[in-house]
Amino acid sequence: MEGHPYAKRLFEDEFNLVAELTRMNVAPRDILAIIKERNLSNVSTLRTIYNARNKIRMVDQIGKSPMQVLLSLLHSNGYVYEITTTGLNELENLFFIHPTSFDIWRAFPHVLIIDVTYKTNHYNMPFLEVVGVTSTSKTFSIAFAFMHNEKIVNYTWVLNCLKLTLDQCMLPRVIVTDREMALMNACKEVFRDAAHLFCRWHIEQNLFRRCRQSFRSVKAWEEFLLLWKSLENSTTLESYTENYRQLETLLIKHPRVLAYVNESWLNDYKERFVSVWIDQHLNFGNNTTNRVESQHAKLKKYLDGSNSSLDRFLRCIDRIVTSQQITIKESLENQYVSLDSIDIFWKKLDISPLVSFQNDDVSYDDELLLFKEYFKKQSKDGQKSWLRKLKDILFPGKTDIQEPQVQKKKKLVDDQA
Repeated sequence: MEGHPYAKRLFEDEFNLVAELTRMNVAPRDILAIIKERNLSNVSTLRTIYNARNKIRMVDQIGKSPMQVLLSLLHSNGYVYEITTTGLNELENLFFIHPTSFDIWRAFPHVLIIDVTYKTNHYNMPFLEVVGVTSTSKTFSIAFAFMHNEKIVNYTWVLNCLKLTLDQCMLPRVIVTDREMALMNACKEVFRDAAHLFCRWHIEQNLFRRCRQSFRSVKAWEEFLLLWKSLENSTTLESYTENYRQLETLLIKHPRVLAYVNESWLNDYKERFVSVWIDQHLNFGNNTTNRVESQHAKLKKYLDGSNSSLDRFLRCIDRIVTSQQITIKESLENQYVSLDSIDIFWKKLDISPLVSFQNDDVSYDDELLLFKEYFKKQSKDGQKSWLRKLKDILFPGKTDIQEPQVQKKKKLVDDQA
């Protein structure tokens, strides 16, 4: 009987346990282990758990489209979110901030670390994550975005959405990314006064791909890397000049490598990753995107696969951000910061907005009058579009926005990790 579906069935309490653990983003294999631990005679298989999860998901989504489920979750859980759609009314870009992240972000807007990852969702949409750092050196997720393309217009839209959430708060002082030209240009356009730094880890990865084959031995490669890191860590112009001279001497026998490091990195971008220049900006020790990379890894572990639905994505993010909040609050309460620490970043040990509102009341009368005035001036099609957007705000669970099409998988371009 052990191989028969009837014997593998879940009892009602076991099915309810699967539902509870699924909503907590426990992996199917762990759910199965817990059930078998509680019931030694259980003969269910991993397929039994997957089937139960699918049934639970269908019950949760009954009568609703995937987009209606997603927008309902965003609305009911208090997310700050924005969307754009294509001409076919399919989801194009989605930007969202968890309500907990919103508070911490406004308390610590000093440093942004931005990176895009792939193979996370059913639609093959690039997933952008923005993280920050607290005065107690804890990483926190700021914002998330699914984008149709990695073009300037997409990045600019995301960053403008992010900027709008900082109403009356200070803007970021430092942004750390890899060398992705579209993202670089968008950062420059939206956050003009922020210093833009390059991730040293990504630079070293590019050096490995482009230069490692030029060195015949591991010893020669490690010697090159040692000189390169000394160059990166140069704290004065004099030390930079000397370290570059040593690097140049080493690379006399490797002219292609010397040409690459000069043309691709040092000539135009040394001010973005060499200490003598980046230390002029309050980056608080952040010179890589490792913080956001670790958040990518954590999220993918929660997702337990690369074919996730967007609503499952949201549930995973909710657990991650909630966990971050607990760690951050504990670190703030236990940290002592001396009074001789000058910068406001180090003095702040709470998650209240960095600059408080003078008036907490939100006025809307003028905006409503403007809405009526401009609404009347629209064409019939324009008025329908405006009303659709208004209905999406008031009734997100009844949206007529369609899912995005599944995109063809893209190959990564060299020099973009």
